[in-house]
Amino acid sequence: MRIWTVLLQLVFLSTMPLSLNAQAGPGENGLTLSPIRLVLSAKAPTALLSLRNGKSESVRFQLRVFSWTSGPKGEMVMAPTDDIVFFPPLLTIKPSEERKIRIGSPVPFGSAEKSYRLIVEELPPLEKPSENGDPPGIHVLLKYSLPIFMQPGRVVSQAQIEGLAVENRHLTFRVKNEGNVHLLLQKVSIKGAGKSGQAVFERELQGWYVLVGDAKAYEVELAKEECGKISELTAEAKNEGQPTTWRGHLVISSSSCRAQP
Repeated sequence: MRIWTVLLQLVFLSTMPLSLNAQAGPGENGLTLSPIRLVLSAKAPTALLSLRNGKSESVRFQLRVFSWTSGPKGEMVMAPTDDIVFFPPLLTIKPSEERKIRIGSPVPFGSAEKSYRLIVEELPPLEKPSENGDPPGIHVLLKYSLPIFMQPGRVVSQAQIEGLAVENRHLTFRVKNEGNVHLLLQKVSIKGAGKSGQAVFERELQGWYVLVGDAKAYEVELAKEECGKISELTAEAKNEGQPTTWRGHLVISSSSCRAQP
């Protein structure tokens, strides 16, 4: 008996600092999407998404859109929405063919940015391997998640590092978005200095989106040897495309480095 297995692979696009006009996808062996992030504004209320099929066979896709917010633990929360419209919602792309998807919004732009996720999902082939003569095997279906932002007329990009503390050798802090557009943290780092200002340690942490009104929490466990030598901690965060670096400072005591039994 022939067996046909389908695997689904979800790809979150623009999880790293990339140009708005960058491409993403397997290229010659699969689907290429461009751009990987869409920004709508009053001056540019529509955008085009290009999809190119690099496979040797036709591929079917389904597009859906969701509003995008963050949960209490920073998790992604998505819900169906009619704020974003696009055409076509279903399409078949022939080998080496490129198709354009026009995207816009019927709702007005506000004073704060709105965020969405466009899901581009590959559908199973209409023909099964047993019908087209191909041997049985595993067919990987890709699902891409692209961010869409409805940007306000006046953009304010601002953040603050808050809640910087050390307790039981655990360093915690949050990067709070105090602007009216999203942040894409390009670099988040912590530095520890001794009493004479000498560097004790430095670590870089993973950045991610921080939506309007949200905050990204960080927690780092400090080694006993490191913590005992630190007199001052500095946390730094830098947003994509901005020269500004936001900083938070903390003077710690030896009691902060005592782990509870």
